[in-house]
Amino acid sequence: MTSRLRSFRLASGLSQQDLADLVGVSRQAVAGIERGAFEPSLKVSLGLAAALGTTVEALFEGTVSRAKVDAGLVRTVASLTRVDLAQVGEELVALPRHGDNAMVAGFSTAGALVDSCGSQGVLATPFRPARPTLVVAGCDPAIPLMAGPLNRLDPPVDLAWWSCSSREALELLAAGQIHVAGFHIGGQNELAQTLAEIDTGPVEVFSFATWSEGLVVSRQLRGIPLAGLLDSKSRLVNRQPGAEARRLLISAVKAEGGSPEEIAGWDSTISAHMLLASCIARNVGEWGVASQPVAIDFGLDFTPLAEEEFVLAVPSGLVKSREVRAMLRIAGGMDLRTQLSAIPGYGGIEACGKHLATV
Repeated sequence: MTSRLRSFRLASGLSQQDLADLVGVSRQAVAGIERGAFEPSLKVSLGLAAALGTTVEALFEGTVSRAKVDAGLVRTVASLTRVDLAQVGEELVALPRHGDNAMVAGFSTAGALVDSCGSQGVLATPFRPARPTLVVAGCDPAIPLMAGPLNRLDPPVDLAWWSCSSREALELLAAGQIHVAGFHIGGQNELAQTLAEIDTGPVEVFSFATWSEGLVVSRQLRGIPLAGLLDSKSRLVNRQPGAEARRLLISAVKAEGGSPEEIAGWDSTISAHMLLASCIARNVGEWGVASQPVAIDFGLDFTPLAEEEFVLAVPSGLVKSREVRAMLRIAGGMDLRTQLSAIPGYGGIEACGKHLATV
């Protein structure tokens, strides 16, 4: 019997002892199966396959398929671009993993390599066996906290986070390219209005967390209000069009009688809360609008402009999918709530995973 146990184990990030503990056998047994020294029983084979999120046939009788696959494209990419592949309903989608979309202060792992691409999709070569992957789009930097709990499920589920504005997240949801769109609202009375702007179809909305959003200011300008920042001609670090932070900034500047387009740095387009705070902390710019948790994390001054709730929208037809059921399971669990509670600035954690509405 040909065994690909070692390849599957390493792809899952497990040691021999980790896998042995999951299956209930000894480390020596796992090592022996990997060397081909002996064949496992059917019970052990099934246990190994379940622990690694694959089938007995793929684990022991065949090789990992390197056949090219067709996938819908989230954003235009070039050939030889790393992507993650994930099944969303009936469609296989490709999410580029480069630039801002791969930023974790280091290279992130990817699931495939693009060979060629067209206007509607890509031809890609997978690096590893396909695993169930929850695809979430949105701007909350706490979304990756779900990855650990999801991977500890039996069987595990991967997380692919597409960091983007609230509007782009809802557009991707409407296009059927993600399982979950994360976006923030000023209150539940805004929920229907926000969703009505983009025809997502029927969705189920779940709570994630609350935060304050407001002015994030460098240490040198600590305590200066918005009017003072506008008068000082200090440089803005701006979020991209479609971001709730940008909309909030426009409203606040106009309330002060100012013109947003005249602000130094208005044309900058930073794609994420933490990137914006990082730019200010490193003196690339001097102020911007982002969430309170990232301001605290980078030791920056913060003045609230709005209290907001970050929510998760799921197409009603996907609520019973394996990936979404896994997310809802961990959203209400202590593992994720403990991680969120450890980050100053987040609130509403006790309601994480609560069903808010069908829209």
